[in-house]
Amino acid sequence: MGETGTIAASIMEVLMPMIPIALLALHTRKWPPAYAITSIAIALAGALLVITNGSLAFFVTASDQLFPLLLIFTGVVGWVVYSMGSARFGGWSTLRYSTLTCLLGTGVSFGVVATATLLQWIPAPSWESISSIRYEMAFMVLLPGLVALLSWNEGIKRLTPLNGILFINLVPVTTFALMALQDYEISMFEFYGTLLVIFALIRNNHFQRKQLRYGKRPEKTKRAGAPTA
Repeated sequence: MGETGTIAASIMEVLMPMIPIALLALHTRKWPPAYAITSIAIALAGALLVITNGSLAFFVTASDQLFPLLLIFTGVVGWVVYSMGSARFGGWSTLRYSTLTCLLGTGVSFGVVATATLLQWIPAPSWESISSIRYEMAFMVLLPGLVALLSWNEGIKRLTPLNGILFINLVPVTTFALMALQDYEISMFEFYGTLLVIFALIRNNHFQRKQLRYGKRPEKTKRAGAPTA
């Protein structure tokens, strides 16, 4: 998908807080609150603006873009499940959780790539090809692979998912900033679509906090009204 795919991927990452709502609704078979449904609708409208770039011609060639978009979406859903899973291992350190999950992920990736290579679905890279991108690979391993993963897991652990997930808003902002430095012309559809997604995320988070706040009030009232010995 080229440069457009980079923006589409960043927008799908911003949809991360909305995905658990849909997953929970499918699991419990209960409709989420009205504010969550409207927030999801707004976010999807914004994502659609970015992905289609405001052109209906996208749907004519959708078959060419569908597979890469599904791959990106699958990756985002996997990241959501991964982030939610960390809450089940509260007694583990960030380093332990990150290391064990990375080892498992690396093993699975190696098995998939090795199988696909043996079946000749994908070509095996030559040593010359690997050597030519050694600096790019080192960057991806150290910063996105190591520093970003540890920082994300530690941040989610300290701030809780409700607060930490708000930092996902910065993904399209930094993406646009970096692509602007690379002389990529951001269209108005991409810009306004991104604003819609960010607005939906903040709106949903605001109502979540409001709901949690009202949920705690009856407990305080009950404790205050309890008879003293």
